[in-house]
Order: sequence, then structure tokens, then C-alpha cells
Amino acid sequence: MKVIGVTGGIGAGKSTVVNLAKREFPVAVIFTDLVAREQMRKGGCSYQEVVQEFGEEILLEDGEINRNKLAEIIFSDADKVKKINAITHPNVINYVKEKIEEYRRSGKYRAVLVETALLFEAKMDKICDETWCIYADQEVRRERLVQSRNYSNEKIDAIFEKQDKDEYAREHCTYEIVNNNETTESELVEKIRIRL
Repeated sequence: MKVIGVTGGIGAGKSTVVNLAKREFPVAVIFTDLVAREQMRKGGCSYQEVVQEFGEEILLEDGEINRNKLAEIIFSDADKVKKINAITHPNVINYVKEKIEEYRRSGKYRAVLVETALLFEAKMDKICDETWCIYADQEVRRERLVQSRNYSNEKIDAIFEKQDKDEYAREHCTYEIVNNNETTESELVEKIRIRL
């Protein structure tokens, strides 16, 4: 069973690719964003440390972390991004390792796809047999973000500026899947099939 890290810029279509893979092939999928979010919920393994680090003003009335408030605090401060990552990344990696073993023991899957924006930053690539970069041109990604998430151009510019490590991922991943608007679903399936 292969472990495949799947990364790419926001709007490139990481989720599209992994969901297609899951639909067409015997693969399991782990979305690290969802794992991190779950672990920051009340009672989750990252919750207490995040609240200690960023203070109770990030909490909603029910005690849950206000993700928008937390994002506002860390988005403009590189040191705070490092702090939150130092808390959350090890917990996410531990969970991912456990799930991989669980999937391996089940004997049902040809591969586990680990979908993550921070493949290299979180050193998630170290637990993968291979890494895929999902790539789409910036204009295509911008168009998708406006349509699917209703983001403003300013917000997209800020995200691209902060997150865009496309070139690094393209150089360091073992495989690239280009997912521009003219890419058909069957072409994507074929590109996935080649590596599975």
C-alpha cells in the first residue's frame, strides 16, 4: 500500500483529484485540514495548547475556538503562524501515521492519499512514498476561488502572497497533475491511474 502526499496551491483542485481517486480506485483519503480542525475542537488534542498560546479571546461563547478570530490573529504574523504550526503539526502527523497503519492492516486499499496544503512545511513528505503536486495556472485558481468561495480579489492576492509555494512543490514532488479548466475528468482519472 502506497502512501501518497497530495499538495498544491489553493484552488488548484487537490480535493477534486483525491475525491476522484477515491471514487475510481481502492484508496483511502485523509484531509489534514479536517484533522487539524477536529483536533482544535473542545476536547481535541490541540485545543488546550492553542487556547493557552492565543488567549481566551479566541473562544466563542460555547468554548469552541473561533477559527476566524484565530485566523485574523495569525495571518499577519509569521511568528504566530510558527507557533500554531508547532502545536498542530505534530498532532496531525501522529494521527495520520495511526490512520495509515489502520488502513494498511485492513488490507483493503491500494494507497492512502494524504491531502495537505503544507506537505513540505509540516514535513509530511517524510512519511509518504511519493508526493503529487496538483497544479493550475494562477488565473484559473483565482476564477475558481471567486466562483466557489466568493473570495474578493484582495483576499485572493493576500492568500497567494502568503501561501504560494507552487514552484517549490513542482520542483520537489515526484509527480505533477495539471488541472486547468480544459483538463477533463477522464484525463484526471488517467493521470491518477498511472501512479496507482
